Amino acid sequence: ALLIAFYAVCRHAGDYERVAAAAGRLRLEVRDAERLQTYELNPAWVKVVVGERRGGGVRLALRSHGQDYEIGRHLDDAGRERFAALLRERLAGI
Repeated sequence: ALLIAFYAVCRHAGDYERVAAAAGRLRLEVRDAERLQTYELNPAWVKVVVGERRGGGVRLALRSHGQDYEIGRHLDDAGRERFAALLRERLAGI
């Protein structure tokens, strides 16, 4: 059982999320285990959505054209709230 837990932790040790704005685009990059997903969004159409997670807690997502992209998985609830406020502020300036 310990070996399985160690494997799971190592497999996700390099997980990350990156949100960057450049040249009128918002780029979202999500690394989960061996899978890397990249999304290019138009910041004028992006809405920062804060809601409740199943089972409790804060859920943070970027919404564009009816699609939600969940972010902030590695933050606690307070961190998600702060990140949402920062994203709203930055998106308003683009």
